[in-house]
Amino acid sequence: ISADGEGTSEDAVKAIDFAIKHKADVMSNSWGATEDDAIIRDAITAARDAGIFFVVAAGNDSTDNDTTPTYPASYDLENIISVGAHDSAGRRASFSNYGKRSTHVFAPGVNILSTYADDSYKKLSGTSMATPFVSGIVGLYLSHNKLAQADRVEALSGLQMNKIRGEMIANSLQSNELNNMSQSNGRLDAFRLLSIH
Repeated sequence: ISADGEGTSEDAVKAIDFAIKHKADVMSNSWGATEDDAIIRDAITAARDAGIFFVVAAGNDSTDNDTTPTYPASYDLENIISVGAHDSAGRRASFSNYGKRSTHVFAPGVNILSTYADDSYKKLSGTSMATPFVSGIVGLYLSHNKLAQADRVEALSGLQMNKIRGEMIANSLQSNELNNMSQSNGRLDAFRLLSIH
């Protein structure tokens, strides 16, 4: 992705192929589009077959991804974890996309202190800020349960990935503010998730 935030399908596929080649466990994806792109879907499917979780921002259009899909967040693949953003009070951020079926969890995404391209820090908001929190928790979960690439011989199957994603959803902190906004009805909680094993 260029400095002005533009990218091509071909470059996205190259990035995914790179992650597969280098045996990544998790990809954190703060990008998206409104078009269903078969090339990208196929690449994410290949990542699934290689046992790579594909954590992705739900989008910043304040729309329901169930009715107005955003891709790749809206692809129904076992390795995708679609992330919405909540504010410091635990409410859905006004800009955040959501979806009872197509969004999985929420994470902090408002006024997040972030590194910036000019060697500085800025407070930024977006589902792009929330996505890395979830990617990090996925990495913690895999490491904690010795499921990272370094600890196993075979790639995780789609069935295993779906089960792990289900545990993340089931162990999210329920919230009336986020009810019916995602499959989890709340926000992902690292401590609760890691405490179940």
